[in-house]
Amino acid sequence: MANKPKILVIGQGFLGRVAKEHFGDRAILSSLNTTEPHLLAALIDSFDPDYVLNAAANTDTHGLERGENRVGAIAVNMFLALTLAQLCVERGKRVIQPSTGMMIDLGPDGWNKWNENDPPNCPESRLCYYTRQKLAMEHLLLRAGLVDPKAVIVARFHQPFAGLHHPKNLLSKMRTHTTFLDEQSSFTSYEDALTALDQLVQNPDACGLFHLTSPGTISHRQIAVKLKAAGLIDEGVPIEPMTRAELDALVKERGGAYQPRVLMESTRLRSHGIMMENVEFAVDQAIAKMANALQPA
Repeated sequence: MANKPKILVIGQGFLGRVAKEHFGDRAILSSLNTTEPHLLAALIDSFDPDYVLNAAANTDTHGLERGENRVGAIAVNMFLALTLAQLCVERGKRVIQPSTGMMIDLGPDGWNKWNENDPPNCPESRLCYYTRQKLAMEHLLLRAGLVDPKAVIVARFHQPFAGLHHPKNLLSKMRTHTTFLDEQSSFTSYEDALTALDQLVQNPDACGLFHLTSPGTISHRQIAVKLKAAGLIDEGVPIEPMTRAELDALVKERGGAYQPRVLMESTRLRSHGIMMENVEFAVDQAIAKMANALQPA
């Protein structure tokens, strides 16, 4: 790829919107809403990208846990990923497939960050339906022998945020809350992750599983303090701490998906000479961008 690569982005959700804004004219954001192989093949052939970013997903973790739209989620979270991977293999192209870090659970006292070589350790009884789908997808793409894994980069994100106002953006969602978990965790800056993946995919030896989390840790409450300081949470709104026990009780009461404590290490990314920005810096940058967008012209 002598010139900057062209990117086909499948899916117009949060990740897809961030990717289009981030890459500009280099990316086409497809409006095609299908899992049909012949339609996807025609789309790839018509645009002829250097690589495909599959940003289509059902990420309603709590709804899936309650049994909502599970068949549709299987189609998009598992079989669309496998179909796109095979279509890319047949055309000599590469595909980036997002995944999640929710199969990792260090508990309230754990501090050893999980890297790509560590097996998932979230107890079977606590794995939510969404995470089970992502684990199955990882197996299909990387270990089942169904597609050439050299064409695939699986990118595990966790608690993604960006400087773009969107209902799925962690920062946007936090603006409506008054209590915030007060424990250190890993987070993913989508802008930084996309920059890193754009570099990574141009290396033909880079394939398989990668953790894409911003280095360092921060808590939701610390982020909320930053949002309030930037005027994105009203001055009169309290910022109350929430404990792990309180979060677990709330999720159980609502029938939602268990929220593990995740600390991730991007070991393989660093081995390719690529580093994302520190999480606190990335949060500051994203909040500043969001606040600036709300300023009157």
